[in-house]
Amino acid sequence: MRKSFEASSMVEISQVLVDRRLSPLDASLRPEFSFSFKRGSLGRIKTIRYILSSTPALEGDVFRSRERTFKREFGILYEGRPLECRKQYFTTIVLTTPEGQEIKATTSFFTRLSEEDWKGDWIGVPSAWNGGGLFARRELDSFPKRRIKRALAYLAGIGYSELYVNGEKIGDEVLGPGFTAYEKKVLYRTFDITDKLRGEKDVIGVLLGNGWYGKRALKFQLYVDFEDGSEYEMHSFGNGHWRLGPSPIVANSIYTGEKYDARVEDRYPLDLSSRDFKETPESCLYVSVRNEQNLGKLAPQEIEPIRIVNEFHPIAKEEFGPKNVVFDLGKNIAGFCRIEARGQKGSSITLRHAETLKEDGHIDQTNLRTADQEDVYILKGEGVERFSPRFTYHGFRYVEVWLEGEAELVSLIGLHVRSDTQRIGSFQCSDPSLNALHEMAVLTEENNQHSLFTDCPQRDERFGWINDLTARLYQNSYNFDLLHLYRKTIQDIKEAQDRSGAIPDMAPYLTLGCPGDTSCVSYLLLAELGYRNYGDIKILKDNYPHLKKWVDYLLTRQKGFIMDYAHYADWVSCDAFQDGKSDPILISSYFLFWHLKTLADLAKILGKKEDAVHYRRLSLQSKKALNEKYFRLDHYGSSTQTENAMAISLGICPKSACKKVYANLKRSIVEHGYHLTSGSQGYRHTMAVLCQNGGADLLLKVLKNPAYPGWGYMLANGATTVWERWEKENQSTMNSFDHPMFASYDWIFYHYVLGIKIDDVFHNEVRLEPAFPESLQEASGSLLTPRGEIEVSYHMQEDGIALRLFVPLSLQIKAFFPKKKVYLEGREIKQNPLMLKNGEYLFLLKE
Repeated sequence: MRKSFEASSMVEISQVLVDRRLSPLDASLRPEFSFSFKRGSLGRIKTIRYILSSTPALEGDVFRSRERTFKREFGILYEGRPLECRKQYFTTIVLTTPEGQEIKATTSFFTRLSEEDWKGDWIGVPSAWNGGGLFARRELDSFPKRRIKRALAYLAGIGYSELYVNGEKIGDEVLGPGFTAYEKKVLYRTFDITDKLRGEKDVIGVLLGNGWYGKRALKFQLYVDFEDGSEYEMHSFGNGHWRLGPSPIVANSIYTGEKYDARVEDRYPLDLSSRDFKETPESCLYVSVRNEQNLGKLAPQEIEPIRIVNEFHPIAKEEFGPKNVVFDLGKNIAGFCRIEARGQKGSSITLRHAETLKEDGHIDQTNLRTADQEDVYILKGEGVERFSPRFTYHGFRYVEVWLEGEAELVSLIGLHVRSDTQRIGSFQCSDPSLNALHEMAVLTEENNQHSLFTDCPQRDERFGWINDLTARLYQNSYNFDLLHLYRKTIQDIKEAQDRSGAIPDMAPYLTLGCPGDTSCVSYLLLAELGYRNYGDIKILKDNYPHLKKWVDYLLTRQKGFIMDYAHYADWVSCDAFQDGKSDPILISSYFLFWHLKTLADLAKILGKKEDAVHYRRLSLQSKKALNEKYFRLDHYGSSTQTENAMAISLGICPKSACKKVYANLKRSIVEHGYHLTSGSQGYRHTMAVLCQNGGADLLLKVLKNPAYPGWGYMLANGATTVWERWEKENQSTMNSFDHPMFASYDWIFYHYVLGIKIDDVFHNEVRLEPAFPESLQEASGSLLTPRGEIEVSYHMQEDGIALRLFVPLSLQIKAFFPKKKVYLEGREIKQNPLMLKNGEYLFLLKE
């Protein structure tokens, strides 16, 4: 049956967003408005308009939009004059139903600073100053007789920084601000501290760590608005008003770890911003100096902050005497530990972190290379003491604790730390192994969101590899709302792009050469998926010229559409299958075709007709050249799985030959013992081709295969996250056990098992076409799109397949059930595909 309602009394707006954020303190001057309906809303909306005002009562109107036909909940662009900087506004969304009923919802926001508003200096201490955490203190002027209306603080503190007011930390975020190419751009954060100021003897404090910058620098501004209309400003000038000094954090490094000496808290307290702190000669405070750096422009941090998102309690421990114990947290996570301890002053506790154990039960840090992942806490000897690091994070499942002196560990908890992006996807099925593989993929992705998409969270790397993203984007766009991270990442790449148009292999650009491998088509995919999955047309418009420049650069590196270089190609294919090693130049040339085809599609979306025709023509020429050089009756190149799969997946293989090439691919998988021989780029294409050609059950068999090499082998060997390599042995080169580049199999669960296919959410083009693998008795899941949450579930029964589908209010889904008789409310439905609008549907599908 179908459950739907024409009346709109069941329609409710759950929240209104500004620039896709909830009540931002630093919105753009031409913001985008969006909103979401309450989950399960049923009904119809006829028109939409919005009101922008300077008061919550909608008095002092700034702009009233015209009423227009309702099409979507997002991409509602402010059409008036640019808003004023650093000002509060209120936005009200007004919807009208066919019956004339109005549905309203309001939110407030502040606009950002302008470049001219930044008046202060970068301050710090001389570069020769040694130390770990640096604390900056600034006493404010008093204004006891004026009532504070609003107080906003703007902090650019790098590498990492925390804001304190009167001894209290502001906010729950950690490891901020986000990592950028600091010579190009530094992110600042905005804090509402209205309720924290008393108006008399207030103190601002900033704790600084080295972070990715490797040094400590601070730029700060405070604006206090009073009820009488007056204003107070404070800026970070190197004029002696700011006092800087050491902290108990005597050493900190992302890779090495953190050392905290609680014995010196009486001299260098972490509450240096306390109103009660009295400076003495022993405090060793230093007058702030101008710390002019070669730093880029300041920009507000729009990505989600890094937060503690979960806690993991040990599931087991093994003691090696009274001073040494190893804890097992049960999951491989990114973060750090929080401990409680007691003991004599000067005793210490050392925490060393690792992903695996040696045969003797101690941790194995072989794969960390030069990253120590070690935190040290020295006790002050005052009852139960608590510690967790502030300016480092680790990738680990196991923690080895060493006690020195008279120290006692009271408790230990693992804190899971990542960019706090919203989870939007869910998946579950009747097979426990597939459920475990799904959880592995999600946790691996979580562990590698740290203001950029890192490759791993543990060793001396943690870089934003662009080529890794090419496969990874398909998985993570179904599991998380990553629009802001997509925008930042594409901006990071753009800032690393050189004049020729070439981009490096990573962004921010830290090491190795330029140009990057042609597998860096993710530069284009970030824009494409940002548009198709998240409905952001702006990510296309803003970045198209730079994407085009990269593609044009690649065209200078080909002859007859065959590339003249390849760095990584189908990276990390299994050494056990030497016959699975693909020709790097062939793979590189496949990627050139993919670039050309994708750029033509993006140009078409943007209405750039000449470019669309031009790059479409080049893609056809590329396709022809690849077939002439590499196609041989039923295979490509040396007939590796990747060479054949990518030809089919990308549309290079002629339709008349696809069956033969697919048969070759399928035969190879069976002959290799139900294993894939593909590397980090080819495996996703191989999986997609299997599912597109009725091979979903074969793929699930491959995924679950417990024999080496494969994902089932990882699972059989206790993995809770996806590995970088296929081997379980820990080695010193490339052996991360928490690497998302091989986790994009998870996309298959959404795209094929559940059948949710997002073609273009902006233009309401979404398909439902489940594969219905015979090896599964049931499957269920959901996907939260900008148009609402899609829910799908089905189970096998004697008379067919019972399928439930919920279509959110503004979405329509084109449902395909090939080779099935479709029944709805007991009636056979002849249309195939079906166009389904808002409502709940219960289908019975028969052979």
